Amino acid sequence: MMKIEDIKSPEDILQFMKDNITYGWIDKENNKHIDTMKEFRKKYVTMSLEDTLKYNLGCCIEQVYLMHYLLDNLNIKNKMFCCRIYEPNDYDNLEEDEHMHCFILYYLNNKVYHL
Repeated sequence: MMKIEDIKSPEDILQFMKDNITYGWIDKENNKHIDTMKEFRKKYVTMSLEDTLKYNLGCCIEQVYLMHYLLDNLNIKNKMFCCRIYEPNDYDNLEEDEHMHCFILYYLNNKVYHL
């Protein structure tokens, strides 16, 4: 399993994420939610980088922030993005699944890459 100190390239970051970080989140009561966004709107709280690495867990928000941190450590210019679909009539319906996605682009050798 790859460790942070072994990361030397964007490809290493991708391998590190694959080996170490599961898609999920931890709620206000410290319960893990794996591969689901159910109750996300009601119970989600952002995790620190330290908690993301401690629990080996993160939704797109934590994963993008971790990749941003790792790209910054390699001195590779990058930018984080988040897009969200707004429901026109029931935005306050906290029972709905979240419709949001975060992603990161990095810039290397005069090209733009999506990680």
